[in-house]
Amino acid sequence: MTRCPHWRRVPPGLADEARARTASGCVDAAVQCQLAASHAGSEHYGFLDETDRGTALRLRWSGADQVSLATRTDCPGTGPLPHRDACCLFAGHLGRHTWEDSPPVEPPTHD
Repeated sequence: MTRCPHWRRVPPGLADEARARTASGCVDAAVQCQLAASHAGSEHYGFLDETDRGTALRLRWSGADQVSLATRTDCPGTGPLPHRDACCLFAGHLGRHTWEDSPPVEPPTHD
């Protein structure tokens, strides 16, 4: 999947709050929107860290001053067999699952 090209710096106050709410206590200084490049919505979501099993904290932004933290449940979507890759987005996300546009993995060849 080609991701949205938008990035956003995590404002210092939100970074402090995120560190207090996440499992690892670490967050990046900037995040890329995790949605598909073709997403039609004006809201962007960047992954910060897991908060609990099955949920993650994300930076949500839609304009220069509209930035907040959002806890979202993980997307339950999984890819086809044999690998059943999990979607790396949140439940109810716009666009395709992360595994849908990934190129197939070719098995190694041995001479």
